[in-house]
Amino acid sequence: MLADKATGARADEPAQIVAQFHTQFTTEFEVPGKVDLAADGRQVNVSLTKQSIPVKQRVRVVPRHDSAAMVTADAELPEGVWIPGDAQLYRDGSYIGSTFWNAQAKEKLVLPFGRDDRIQVSTNRTKNRTGSAGFVGQRNERQIADLYTVTSRHKVPVELLLLEAAPVPVSDQINVEVAFEPKPKVRDWEEKRGVVAWEQSLLPGETLTFVADYTITYPKDAAVIGLP
Repeated sequence: MLADKATGARADEPAQIVAQFHTQFTTEFEVPGKVDLAADGRQVNVSLTKQSIPVKQRVRVVPRHDSAAMVTADAELPEGVWIPGDAQLYRDGSYIGSTFWNAQAKEKLVLPFGRDDRIQVSTNRTKNRTGSAGFVGQRNERQIADLYTVTSRHKVPVELLLLEAAPVPVSDQINVEVAFEPKPKVRDWEEKRGVVAWEQSLLPGETLTFVADYTITYPKDAAVIGLP
C-alpha cells in the first residue's frame, strides 16, 4: 500500500488542505486533523505550505576579502508576516547548510547557496607605494592599485556581482582619490557608503578584469587606520 512518508497518509486518501491567513502582525495556518507527537524529545517538522517565487541567481565576489565566489538567490519577500528563524538551503537536491532569516530586517530576500568552484578569482597588487606629498612634503601619501581577474568555467552564462569597499575618509584632513576601470554601475551599494558594485553577465570561458586604484593623502602627524 502506498503512503506519504511525511504524513503517513494513504495514497488513496484525499490530501489535507492547510488554510493560510495573513493578519497585520502574523501569518497563521489552520491544519485539519491531528498529529501524534512522540514523548522522546525528538524534533518534528510538519510541512504547512509550499511557495514558488521567482529569484535572480548571481555569483557574488568580494575579491579584497576572499577569492571564493558565492552563489546567491535574490527575490522579493514572500507575502505574509514571518517570524525570524533558520532556513534550510538545498541546491540541486543537495543540502548546502542553513542561514538565519529575519524577514522583518530586510526589504528583500537574499539567500546564500554555497561556493561556486567554477568561478576562478585572483587578485594582483599592481601599485603599492608610501611616500610624501604636498608642499615641502608636509603630507603622507599612500598609493595602491589592485587588479581583480574573474574567469568562468561554466558552460552557460552567469550573472556576476563584484563588490569593492573603497576607503572612506572620516576627516576633512584626509583625501581619497579613486579610479575604477571599468566604471562600476552602482555606488553606495545597498546604501553602504563607499561600496561599489559591478553587475554584468559572465559568458562561458570568459575572463573579466577590474581595477581599483586609490591615492590617500593625510597629515604627517596623523595616524590613519584601516588603509588597504
